Amino acid sequence: MKHCHILFVVLFSFIVLQTKPVHAQFKDYGTKIGIQGNYLLPANEYTEENFNPSLLFRGNVGFQLSRYFDLGIGLGYGWMQGEDYGNDKYKTSFIPLDVRLIFSPVNSDAVNPYLYIGAGGSYWSLDDAPANPVNAPADKSGITGLLEGGLGIEFALSKKVTLDISAGYNSFLTDDVNGDATKIQDKFLHGYDRYINFGLGLNFVLEGCDTDEDGDGINKCDEDKLGTDPTNPDSDNDGLTDGEEVNTYRTNPLNADTDGDGLRDGQEVKTYKTDPLKADTDGDGLNDGAEVNQHKTDPLKADTDGDGLNDGDEVNTHKTNPLNKDTDDDGLTDKEEIIDHKTNPLNKDTDDDGLTDGEEVNKYKTSPINKDTDGGSIADGVEVNRGTDPLDPFDDVEKIEEGVPLEILFEVNKSEIRNEYQDDLKKALKYINAHPERSFEIHGYTSTDGATEFNQKLSEARAQAVVNWLTSRGVPASKLKSVGHGESQPVIVNGVEDRVKSRRIMLIFGK
Repeated sequence: MKHCHILFVVLFSFIVLQTKPVHAQFKDYGTKIGIQGNYLLPANEYTEENFNPSLLFRGNVGFQLSRYFDLGIGLGYGWMQGEDYGNDKYKTSFIPLDVRLIFSPVNSDAVNPYLYIGAGGSYWSLDDAPANPVNAPADKSGITGLLEGGLGIEFALSKKVTLDISAGYNSFLTDDVNGDATKIQDKFLHGYDRYINFGLGLNFVLEGCDTDEDGDGINKCDEDKLGTDPTNPDSDNDGLTDGEEVNTYRTNPLNADTDGDGLRDGQEVKTYKTDPLKADTDGDGLNDGAEVNQHKTDPLKADTDGDGLNDGDEVNTHKTNPLNKDTDDDGLTDKEEIIDHKTNPLNKDTDDDGLTDGEEVNKYKTSPINKDTDGGSIADGVEVNRGTDPLDPFDDVEKIEEGVPLEILFEVNKSEIRNEYQDDLKKALKYINAHPERSFEIHGYTSTDGATEFNQKLSEARAQAVVNWLTSRGVPASKLKSVGHGESQPVIVNGVEDRVKSRRIMLIFGK
């Protein structure tokens, strides 16, 4: 019962500590120094009957080897005292120097249980020898080896200070320390003088620049310079550790979205593979966040739907769907409509002629921006539905008396038919031959340039030139009549004469 006060002190300290939980830096601490007092139970030839306090005061310094192993170096001063079989007292002082390998298996900020083994050496001096030793040692002082092992636990008093409670078993490599070398000991303690220690001490944490408490790859001093949290591996909570941001991706560890594109840096790197330093990774005019969260487009592909338009142009300029290459489903891609055909990619029938733009371009070869491609007065869709040719104006005129314009233009002040208009005249010839029961009139017109009398004669000459062309190809002259209108019926567009269109030829049924 003589040593119960030691157990009481340990138990009391533990209870006090648990009433106020704090956190200490048990891992990645850099350097740790401490001082400890130990109560010793000598284990030698003599059995202690009376209270003879044996104490050891030890200073130590610790270095972290890894997350679970530390190296401790200690230097102490102590004494062991007791009584021999005749109740004669002895006292031996000693100065131990030891090196310990410490294993700390628990990762906690509040407590740090540990095991240790160690070895070293000790100077010892038999200050008071027992009066009647059974077998007196040859030496009363010397240097001997020291082996030790034990366990302990640290409790956090603050971030920098811990309370250290330990117990250990220690053996000198000599049997002379207590002044008796008879080796008469019990079955467990035999061969050398030994002692059991119960220790209580304080440790002080000294952080160094190499300390990386949060394991993010950046040491404490660098974290202090950066302004990051040395206890949080991901200061901005963006999914990347501070070390990854600084050393690998060059992003800002204090800004979860370095490029301001609406995606956290961790999402960009790990999920979408986009560039966390570039708001628009694929350079399509949409930032990565808008592509992922709003438009569902591919932030790594400038033209998600492969229609020839980049996603940004589709969304911001053309208002087309960047996920559908044919937004209006008319058979033409959005790029073909906008760039090639000048049609409306949001309206499948741009000219409202009853045919989709794709049908006009790909099937009927009509103009998707002109509802009456052949200018015969009937919309392309109506012609297709009734079986006439939307490219032939002569098969779709319902009121022939209103005239069918022939695409024959004349040079200024001339009536000669140019070669490029042969195909149009051949269409007219085909139509006339298909209606042998009808007679036809060829009407000629001029612009208002020049003298009225001259223009009248010029219009007559132009009409007659067409008649001559038709009769030379077998049309009876009796079926044809030429009429000149001069400048009397100019073509007016937006209040202004279109002089080129005024110099025209019209084909109508005869009266």
